[in-house]
Parts: sequence; C-alpha cells; structure tokens
Amino acid sequence: MWPERAKLLRDAGILGYRISCNEDTGRLFVLMHLAETHVVDALPGREQVQRRWAYGRQHENSPRRRAARPVFMLTKEGNDASR
Repeated sequence: MWPERAKLLRDAGILGYRISCNEDTGRLFVLMHLAETHVVDALPGREQVQRRWAYGRQHENSPRRRAARPVFMLTKEGNDASR
C-alpha cells in the first residue's frame, strides 16, 4: 500500500485495515476496524480513492460495499461477546 493511501485511511479513523483474498474465487476483500469518530463515508469523494477505483474497474470488478454480520469479537477491553 502506498504511504499516502495509508495516511488517508488512518486520517479517516481506520485503526486496522486488512486485505484478504478468497482463494476459491480470487476476489479481494477488506476488513476495517474503525474508530468511534471515523469519517470513512467521506473517502469515496477523495481523489486517491477515485484513482484506485478507476484502476480497479479496468482490471477487476468494481468495489462493492457490504456490511458483515459480526459473529464473535475478542477485544482487549474484556467485553467479549457472541453476536
């Protein structure tokens, strides 16, 4: 990941960002851990994000945004819970 993109994500309140690949389909997916005061909804309007999406549309499917239903969470605060 380019340093300016990493800074953009951190500045938007993304505390953790993981890119994974589904080996069966070859599709990439992202898991983000967000700060309570995140501003990720503003990212699609940023030039760096638009550039990456334009590149992606030439080489792969357009990005999709889907919420994932939490099943279990382990936190350092100790309020672990099944959802």
